[in-house]
Amino acid sequence: MKIEHLMTVLTVAKLRNFNEAAFELYCSQSSVSRHIRAVENELNITLFQRSSNSNVVQLTKQGEMLITQIGSIVDSYQVLEEMVKIPTQESKTQLRLGIGASIFSADMKSTLASKFYLAYPEIALRLQDVDKTHFLECLTLNKFDAILFYQPYWKDEPMEPPHYAAKANIMCIPIAKVKLRMGMGKNHALSSHRTVTVDMLSKEKFIFDTDTLVMADELPMNQHGMFMKMCRVNGFTPEIIRISGDLVNVKLFIAAQNECVYPSFMPLSLCTYRGIANVLVSDAPYYAQYYLLTVSGGGKIAVEKLAAFLQQTFQEASY
Repeated sequence: MKIEHLMTVLTVAKLRNFNEAAFELYCSQSSVSRHIRAVENELNITLFQRSSNSNVVQLTKQGEMLITQIGSIVDSYQVLEEMVKIPTQESKTQLRLGIGASIFSADMKSTLASKFYLAYPEIALRLQDVDKTHFLECLTLNKFDAILFYQPYWKDEPMEPPHYAAKANIMCIPIAKVKLRMGMGKNHALSSHRTVTVDMLSKEKFIFDTDTLVMADELPMNQHGMFMKMCRVNGFTPEIIRISGDLVNVKLFIAAQNECVYPSFMPLSLCTYRGIANVLVSDAPYYAQYYLLTVSGGGKIAVEKLAAFLQQTFQEASY
């Protein structure tokens, strides 16, 4: 039994998604499936229960019984590797970047990692989603070197720094402002427009990968509440189709069918999905500011290079 096959099992068990596991492991989805089958065949058990969406899985009862032991085996092997590892000057710098959960699809993360590798091949960039409630914890416990996220602001209000910036040991680096766009299939009726207005969107169905959509008059200071308020001020309540927050790629697939659209603050340099057009909302009353969060005083050259790379990459195509 190969150790990389067991590592694949652990990654799939953590992410519950073959596609996301393939991205994290830097391999193809078919390789992930092959590794899982190899372990299942050798142990003569079924580790994962596949759903109707073949990418999404969950552990079987047998899988739950064995996953801790598999983790122990992999941990022991990694300890062994560290004991015999001989440092060399040619070793790459490791840079762990957390990304606000559900911001980027797997395709966008892959594009970001590829662009960064071309700019800095001496740095190995590792990407992983992280919930905003754990930003400070992950940084202070050294689980990440930096965290990328965005915060929305009304255009007519001052841009207050996020509360994370108030911590004495935390540095919050502004990356870029990005205007609101609508993602839609390239054969959608609105995709031929260079820009659209909010009024032009009143008859559309919108895809949201969120579990909170507030309909009350007092809306929260987040992109979902601001979107709802924007629509209501323009005289309509949007029709929302919700999907799970871990199915960002499904959102792109649904939009590509030309039936629905979705609000997006993705920098155009990362929007490489072939079936999707991204059209600027010219009169949107709010925008997003991207930030890079890191521990101050660390003197990490790799983080400084990442910040400069993100500023250039995001600002080139933001407007």
